[in-house]
Order: sequence, then structure tokens, then C-alpha cells
Amino acid sequence: MKIYRAAIAGLGFIGAGDQVSGDKLGQKVVNLDGTHFSAYEKNARINLISGSSRDSGRRSRFKDKCGARVYEDWQDMLRGEQIDIISVATYTPYHEEIVLASVEAGIKIIYCEKPIASTLSGAKRMFDKCAAAGCSLIINHQRRFNSNYQFSKSLIESGKLGKITSITAEWASGRLGNVGTHVIDAIFMLSSMLPKAVSGRLDSTKKPDCRGQEFDDPGAWGCIDLGEQTLVTVNAPAKSQVPFHIKINCEFGYLITGGLTAKYGYWNSEDQNLVDVQGNSTSMDNAVENIVNYLDGKESLVYDPKEALYSLETIIGFHASHNLDSKWVQLPLSGPDLDILLSSG
Repeated sequence: MKIYRAAIAGLGFIGAGDQVSGDKLGQKVVNLDGTHFSAYEKNARINLISGSSRDSGRRSRFKDKCGARVYEDWQDMLRGEQIDIISVATYTPYHEEIVLASVEAGIKIIYCEKPIASTLSGAKRMFDKCAAAGCSLIINHQRRFNSNYQFSKSLIESGKLGKITSITAEWASGRLGNVGTHVIDAIFMLSSMLPKAVSGRLDSTKKPDCRGQEFDDPGAWGCIDLGEQTLVTVNAPAKSQVPFHIKINCEFGYLITGGLTAKYGYWNSEDQNLVDVQGNSTSMDNAVENIVNYLDGKESLVYDPKEALYSLETIIGFHASHNLDSKWVQLPLSGPDLDILLSSG
């Protein structure tokens, strides 16, 4: 039975489950839906061989946890190791360079954090390079691998709730690029619909970004046109304290999702049905299991990873629309909009 060699570039909160990094963000590792480190460590088919970080404390804590080799420079790690799977868990501006270099190094699976890249043009270069080399670039939109969300998607596809009529989405803290990407991708997953146009306004509130002064990831309000006379309304300013919340209204009933949970009901009944099929595994555990089975040739990837481009394009579409005083912007984007900078950590 083949053992696959994994490495992590970026040994912070989501990469290595580093609580010291989490404290700076005001978040707890135990509240995460998995980390790259824990998902690899729990899979018997994975040997986590190395990790890289510019931060000496992160390197030391990672080595103490698992005994893997550590590197200050990810480029040295690529040169020094034979890697089957690499996680890219650095800040967003570094994703493109690391992914392209990983393809050049012959790595066949790249498990990359979101947002994909700082520009849509950069994200497309990443996917194009991977496709040409036969490499799979998987973006860490965890809900794609969450059993509750997969069940909910199947429920909507079954037609039992009827045709979708409208969707609303809210979440706390704004951060359209870093948090909104999860919500928007989940909407496209659950509805099996893709964006046609965006009208949005960015929140001008200047909220300090926990990842550094160089980042500015605003919240937003707006609408996403999914076609078929179906709109998504988004309400996510920086000051919002509303928990992650998607409501999909249908002809006969509705679906409401939280961060990792879901419930549904019918308009002619007050009863609600809880979706609870996830079990004890995290979504990232499920993702790594899917990756291993894919490498074994036993199953396909859970979804086409290139679908992640739609959420990034929609987010950048919000920025493009804001620049036009909230006028509708048609998707796909083109021209200068491909290089609008998403300043998200």
C-alpha cells in the first residue's frame, strides 16, 4: 500500500494548527474544521515529511509536534524533498509563486488555501499551469467536503424542495475575500448555479486586518445574479456579528445552513429537519481522504477544483462594481478587471 509524502508551506494557524498564531488572530484551533497538519497526521496513508515557514517559532513548534524536517524557505523545501502532496497555507500574495514552482517540481496534488490568488489573472495562470502538467490544484473550500453540505446539495438537486426562488447570505466580520469566499462558494455548490453578474458596494469601514497592515479586505453588500430570475442578496459589513448564514428559498420549502450545519423545512409545516451526517471527521479530513483515493485511482475528486474560480471572480466582481458606483458587472470578467487586486491575507 503506497504511502504518500506530504509537505506544508506555511506553518501558521490553518497550516500547522499553530495556536500561538491563532492567538494573534483571536481564534482557537479547536474551533476549526480541521487543519492541513491534523488532516495529514490522522491519515494512515500520509507521511508528513516537511514544512516551511519564515517564522522560527512556527518551525520549532511544528518540528516538536511531528518531527518533520523544517525549512525557512519553501524553495529549499521543494529542492530538498520528494513530495507527492503539498499544502500551500501561506498568505494569499504568495500562493501563485509557490503553486507554479510546485508544478515545476513535479508535485501532482496541490492543496491550496483560499482565496486562490490576489488577482483573477493569477488564479487562472495557476489552474492553466496545473492542467498542462496533469497536476490537480484543490482549493480549501471545506464545505465541498462536508457531509452535511453534500447531503443538502443532494436534497436541493432531488427537487423535493422545488425550484430555487431566492438566496440570502450573511456572515460576521466582513472580509469578503477571506470569509466571503467560503459563503459564496457554498452558494454555488448548494444551488448548482453559477454567477452571471454582480452588483455590490464595499464597506468603507477601515477595520484592522489581523494578518497585517498591508491587507485590506472589506465587507460588502450587494446582489449576485444566478440567472433564471434568481438573485443572491449579500449582507456582510465589517461591523456585522451575524453568524455564517445561507438561506435558500424554494417553491415548497427552504434550506438554512450555518458554518457546518444545515436544516430544512417546508412552507406548509412548522417542523424543521436537522441535517447531521458529518460524523466525527472534519471536512479537511474528508478532503485528504478523497485526495488519497484519487491518487490510488479509486475515485474522482469530489468536485471540479476549477469551480473555485467562480467564487474569486464574484468577489473581484464586487470590487469592480463598487468602482462603478454599484452598477451591474457582467461575468466572466475581462480586460483590466482581471488584474484588480484582492488585498486579502
